[in-house]
Amino acid sequence: MGGKAVLNHSIDTFDDDVSCAEILIVPDAPTREWIGGNPLSFASPKQRVMPLGKTRAESVHHAVAEARKSVVVIHDALRPNFGAELLARLLAAAEKEEAVAAAWPDAGPQVELKAAAGGGEKKQQPEGFFGPRAEQRLGHAGQRFAAGTLWTVQYPQAFRRESYLRAAEKAGKSLRGFTDDSEMVAAGGCQLALVRGRLENIRLGGQDELRLLQKLMGTTPKKKDKYGGLGW
Repeated sequence: MGGKAVLNHSIDTFDDDVSCAEILIVPDAPTREWIGGNPLSFASPKQRVMPLGKTRAESVHHAVAEARKSVVVIHDALRPNFGAELLARLLAAAEKEEAVAAAWPDAGPQVELKAAAGGGEKKQQPEGFFGPRAEQRLGHAGQRFAAGTLWTVQYPQAFRRESYLRAAEKAGKSLRGFTDDSEMVAAGGCQLALVRGRLENIRLGGQDELRLLQKLMGTTPKKKDKYGGLGW
């Protein structure tokens, strides 16, 4: 995407920030192997590849414990379009706060999703003339929330290293159940500050997000030439 791997967009943004002292990368096994096979793309002296834990939370906790500075920024590399400007605002807020996360307001109204009776979000139906039919219903609407009252938490997130480690220690065995670092730190007693994120800070989760990010970052699949040969 944009002429380089998705992971490299995030790494390069941090690498270009003069206040960033080190970049700790926690990849899964296939990504670790791919990094090892691309030494020129991962040649920055700031970078260290860290071992993977049993869960995401344990992996991050180990990396934070190994960090050398008093402020750590945790990022999800599946958000390649967060940008240097958002990072700067996050770091500015982290000078005064224990925990800071980027967030974006939901236009709303919002509803809580209740699973449809009988199981998951999609239920396979008997095969029809054109093949299997899928149930498109997500579920039933539960509690409603007024427009403007909910915010979607994004990455990157910044923390005082000692505050993060104290919250992780307090979490104990329940640490592995957390999938969001700001949630874990807030559960540990830290007050979470929010800075306005970016609408374009999309998490790459599937083909729809991929197409949006390709348009935003200047890379879209090339269309075939309408005309060919020497004439029209």
